Amino acid sequence: AKYNIYVKEFEENEKTRRDKDMVQKLMEIIKANISNADLSADYLAGELCVSRSGLFSKVKEVTGKTPHELIMDTRINEAVKLLDTTDKSVSDISILVGFNSPSYFSKCFTKEKGVSPYNWRKA
Repeated sequence: AKYNIYVKEFEENEKTRRDKDMVQKLMEIIKANISNADLSADYLAGELCVSRSGLFSKVKEVTGKTPHELIMDTRINEAVKLLDTTDKSVSDISILVGFNSPSYFSKCFTKEKGVSPYNWRKA
């Protein structure tokens, strides 16, 4: 019986490791494709060779977020880095992080950070 406990624990640890590896791979794909405005859960599922629903459930289970939320978080975080470290225009930054519309970028950024990208940079 004790042996079975070790096997179960090993299997759970292995599953956790695989889940973390998948999320790490997912984040690498998102970062590599950050400027692609068409980056989507469907694209990510294809890259990871999993079904869309499988991707959603696994990502939600491991991160507490949806694939779309991870994409959006990554875009906003990358925008923050660019606002803080470059003098590129907000419009250019919006394109670099995958938004087709600077006004939509500004809306999403403000919702996430509580200030507009312009005011973020001034602060």
